[in-house]
Amino acid sequence: MMAGQQAIPSGSGDVMDVLHAERDHLIADLGSVLDVESGLREVLLRSDHSKQIARLTDFVDIEVGLAAIVPRRSQEFWTEHALWSITEAEGGLEDPLAVAPAVRMAVRSDFIDHFEALGDMERTSEHLELVASLATSLRQALFNDSRSVDFSAAMETCLRISGEVGALSPRFNNSITNAITETYTSVIELTASCGAASDAFRSLENARRAPHRSAKNSSGMTVRELKKVLAAVHDDACQISDVVLDRAMAGWLASKRYLAEQVNVTRRDIARRLGVREFPALTVAEFRAFVDDFISADLRHADLRGVDMTGVRWSAQTLWPAELDVEELRNCSTESPVGSGIFVVRSGTARIRQFVVV
Repeated sequence: MMAGQQAIPSGSGDVMDVLHAERDHLIADLGSVLDVESGLREVLLRSDHSKQIARLTDFVDIEVGLAAIVPRRSQEFWTEHALWSITEAEGGLEDPLAVAPAVRMAVRSDFIDHFEALGDMERTSEHLELVASLATSLRQALFNDSRSVDFSAAMETCLRISGEVGALSPRFNNSITNAITETYTSVIELTASCGAASDAFRSLENARRAPHRSAKNSSGMTVRELKKVLAAVHDDACQISDVVLDRAMAGWLASKRYLAEQVNVTRRDIARRLGVREFPALTVAEFRAFVDDFISADLRHADLRGVDMTGVRWSAQTLWPAELDVEELRNCSTESPVGSGIFVVRSGTARIRQFVVV
């Protein structure tokens, strides 16, 4: 036994007495090992972190700082690199990918938020189209004779619709948001109605199997009374399904209109930036190709400072600026498909090496 240690008796009660007696000494000894005040400062600093960050805006102009790091391109840049617009004005721009890669990369830098919003809106529209299709099928099923309706399947469809709608978090105009909210509310109501219809149908079937159909069964109702209940809840379900379909269709059509409007806004903004009369009508997928597809492109004169490269497709034949760290870009990319020699940047901005002139 080491010096200074107290022998611990074998009895369990004695052991606890010794441990309690030594507790104060152990706590006192911890003070010489742990810096409690520093620990408290660290905890308090973290708890107050968000407040401190918020206060930074009182002293730091973030917009000015970003502009200093990633300077905006002048109109001279766009004029100088828009020679392709002559062809566009005379004969029409058949292939947007014929635009100089450096220009497309600059458009990507300035309009990346536009393209991300278009992608979100397209996905929302596709979800709402599916919801409208499910609502159409559900309504058709419910408008059959109540004796031929599979209310359990109807409930499953309701739950699927509510799941699809509940997963949406649109950042768009009020008409779409309201339609989505109303669809979700009405489909939850329809789920309950289908559940009631399912219970009534089950009770009716049990009553029909009873020896005396005119007698009241365990539900306290006769077969005739149960038929009336089933007809009533079935009518309710049909009426609510009309509302679900109406709201689902309204949301889908509103999302399609909004998407078309935003595509046109993006086209006008790009045309104005490039100094051309108009920009070709593209689908969202074609817009993404316009700003993502740089396979075998010559980007030696592109300004990549601060450009979000996420999603950019490139190849071994792509020519990059001398200051770009291509190896770092390769490490941030995935070959897709494997063995194709085509890479997709997973995330991040381009790493620019600084050269010192001597």
